[in-house]
Amino acid sequence: MNSLFSPLQQFLITWLLVLVTGWFTLTAVSYVGELVSILVTAGLVAFLLNYAVKRLQVFLPRGLAAGLVYLTAGVIVVVIGVTIVPPVFSQARQLGVRFPELLESGRLQLAEFQAWSAERNLPFDVQILEQQLSARVPGRSPGDRRYGFRLSCRYF
Repeated sequence: MNSLFSPLQQFLITWLLVLVTGWFTLTAVSYVGELVSILVTAGLVAFLLNYAVKRLQVFLPRGLAAGLVYLTAGVIVVVIGVTIVPPVFSQARQLGVRFPELLESGRLQLAEFQAWSAERNLPFDVQILEQQLSARVPGRSPGDRRYGFRLSCRYF
């Protein structure tokens, strides 16, 4: 049977089609990625809570057991959020206030490391890091409270 393409051409065409199909698939998934993420998360939550619903189904009707399990899970999430979120915000605020001090401490540690490595004839040159750090951080007063937040949003 005569083929229109040689085996090498068939191989190249096959891989070209595989690559184009993969690219189209990734492009399509990027459009619906958030929706897929939400649906997968909802499915996992329903799957995990179904175990508790099955245990309660022995004593209660399924609808009431499901409502009770979801209500309990919601209360647990709210309690965890109320107890964990305020300390996280407090620490983030403290980081914003102390950010200039931390940067200066980092600069000093880099300078000490550079002196230590030069003293021992080690081939480390951290002056480039110091220059990059100085170039990225604009000259602001350490007392400016907005300084750390602006830096953390802009560079990190």
